Amino acid sequence: MESPVLRLVIAIDYGTTYTGIAFATPTGNRAYLNEIDIINISGDEMSNDEKIPSVISYSPASENQERQWGSSLSSNAVAMVHTKLALDVRDNSEELDLILQALDGMHNLQIQYIREHQGSPPYPWNRPEEIVEDYLTKVFDAFLEAMTTRLPQGFPQELRERLPVDIVVTIPARWPYRAKNSTFRALTRAGFNRSTFPKLTDMLLVSEPEAAAIYTARYLKELDGADFLKKEECFTLCDAGGGTVDVVSYEVKQLQPTFELEAATLPTG
Repeated sequence: MESPVLRLVIAIDYGTTYTGIAFATPTGNRAYLNEIDIINISGDEMSNDEKIPSVISYSPASENQERQWGSSLSSNAVAMVHTKLALDVRDNSEELDLILQALDGMHNLQIQYIREHQGSPPYPWNRPEEIVEDYLTKVFDAFLEAMTTRLPQGFPQELRERLPVDIVVTIPARWPYRAKNSTFRALTRAGFNRSTFPKLTDMLLVSEPEAAAIYTARYLKELDGADFLKKEECFTLCDAGGGTVDVVSYEVKQLQPTFELEAATLPTG
């Protein structure tokens, strides 16, 4: 009988307001909650927090050499916030709103304003997907740096070439195909791809309320010891985030040997 293969599972929660990342190294199909390790990707410049603001700025740093992303922003930085929501532009009116917001930020292309900034305005001309990609590239670089210090042997390319990897990314419950596609492209171009992890097996997009429901149920069972859920019972979960709120009901299909849920209603968000 073959021994279970060690693998790396990377979990990314790219939220509208905050972002977090964690990893586990299960030897089978399941990792217990106390085996999941949250990574600090903020560094000393960002108060050493486990989750960081989903913010990036293209403004030049001050003499203090701010990193211009997360919470490390210069005092006069033009911050790109809630960019994730801009991936979900569904009709022409929303696109026009984005154009109007951009023109407002550019002071309606006033020549004097452009002259004062010597041709280098503080706002970006990037599309929302490109801004998300730039932000996630910062997250990716910080992740690799943090993993190098967290693993006993470091995280060299040699290890990444022989370690099976799965990447799990949370998305809003009613994220349309266009937004899913943009999220996937931004993540892969940021570095979460087979160039970095040659043995990448799967990249899974998981709905945020489903991830929250599974975590809550397993927390009550594994860590709290509460007899909370029973087979064939239903419960409703409200995942109230900074930019999106998802509500969905689930039915418990199975508790052992693995925990299984099934959506009992269509998610609303």
